[in-house]
Amino acid sequence: MNILKQKNNNIIDLTKPVEIKTYLTVSVLGKSLNLNINFKNINVPELDMNEKEVNLFLPVRYKKIGTVEIVSEAIKKMYSEIAEIEIANSMEKIRVMLGFAPEDYAIKRMPDTFIKNARNKTIIINPDITKYSRKIIETSLIQAFCKTKHKENSKEYKALLKNAIEKYENYEYRIIKVS
Repeated sequence: MNILKQKNNNIIDLTKPVEIKTYLTVSVLGKSLNLNINFKNINVPELDMNEKEVNLFLPVRYKKIGTVEIVSEAIKKMYSEIAEIEIANSMEKIRVMLGFAPEDYAIKRMPDTFIKNARNKTIIINPDITKYSRKIIETSLIQAFCKTKHKENSKEYKALLKNAIEKYENYEYRIIKVS
């Protein structure tokens, strides 16, 4: 082994522990961002996000403990915070575009559903929808808006949805054209 090390310093000594770096990605608004997990001398986990990556800073005491649950909870919290802003902006944009709005909306985590219309004309939105692009979020909200006006399979619903999607696509086309 010593002879090999002398000839080539790039050979790895397999008797010593090797640090393996994991590469995780998180989807935010339709973009895949790298998730970097770092340990710092802090008391509570911190999350920092930019255009290309998400940095999660965990207290050093978590280094020896399994961090899977902590990372999962931090990502859920990140989606919830992004959802507060993105959904409010999308709701206002669609309200102006369509000329009507539902009674209210709520952001609530739900299993297997991203958007649900409640009986009291309230739209319930899962914050995990922020994994997808703004276009998917907005078209899903348009569909939910239309469901508050008419029953889902009625002719009025289908006509309203078709008209709303056309308005949305024209609006998006004009925005792209201006940019």
